Amino acid sequence: MNKSKALRMARVTERNNAIMERQFQRKLRKVFQSLKVITKAEYSFKIDWYEFVNGMKKAFDVNSKTVLVNRIKQFSGLYNTELDDDIIQRVTRKFDKKYAENIADKVKHIEDTTKDQIQRIISEGEEKGHSYEEVRRNINSKIDGLSIARARVIAVTETGNLTNEIDNGIATETGMKTKTWIHTGIGKNDRPNHVALNGKTIPIDDYFDLGNGIKALYPHDPSLPVGEVANCFCLIVYE
Repeated sequence: MNKSKALRMARVTERNNAIMERQFQRKLRKVFQSLKVITKAEYSFKIDWYEFVNGMKKAFDVNSKTVLVNRIKQFSGLYNTELDDDIIQRVTRKFDKKYAENIADKVKHIEDTTKDQIQRIISEGEEKGHSYEEVRRNINSKIDGLSIARARVIAVTETGNLTNEIDNGIATETGMKTKTWIHTGIGKNDRPNHVALNGKTIPIDDYFDLGNGIKALYPHDPSLPVGEVANCFCLIVYE
């Protein structure tokens, strides 16, 4: 497959992903907004973390199902191949199993880092003698920021992760032989090692070498460190 065709296919995927990312981001923003402190009791910062975790998991669950259904349909169109029910069922079972294994840790990480950020604001307010209202405003301001910036990073990263995982599963099940790394170039901060891999084709079961001893089957490979996946828009084209 020539590079221009591969890039066109990647662009189609990215446009489709952008729609799902925006939908997911809206759900995540609502979950973050649920953390806002509205109580007026003196220094009683009551935050319902149980509601936050449940809301976050529901948002992830809805997004995973949306991406799975959409990507199976789009993969068939992009590669002009009809996927029979057996292949779809096998891909879905593997996807659901891996998703179930990882979702709790993902949500727990988001909960823990968010708790840390809010607790720092409370502790700083107490140390500096800020009024309850000042601390409350600072907490809610931080949450406003999280609901925009962090929700976007989560939406982009998770949707890219699911797309690459589903594609790899389908390509393997349908007997494709090679894969080509595509650096879409739409991110704000391009990683030099990702740019260097752009257009590189290898056998489907081989690993891409990202340097410094880091290897991956595809972008967003679960084994990759967070620095290689957060806000990554890279994709794979198979043959």
